[in-house]
Amino acid sequence: MPNKRGAVATMNLDYASLVRERPQLAQAIGNGRVISHNVLYYGYGVLFTFVVED
Repeated sequence: MPNKRGAVATMNLDYASLVRERPQLAQAIGNGRVISHNVLYYGYGVLFTFVVED
């Protein structure tokens, strides 16, 4: 997401929404077990970090 400094970054973490909008991400972050997340603008992109239940 280059050139988005100052913009609002949003992402619906509801599992059904993730599967519909970003299926690969939904699978990668634990099939709906997100406990916490953070968003950081880093360099030319956006860094999303997620904590998931094990």
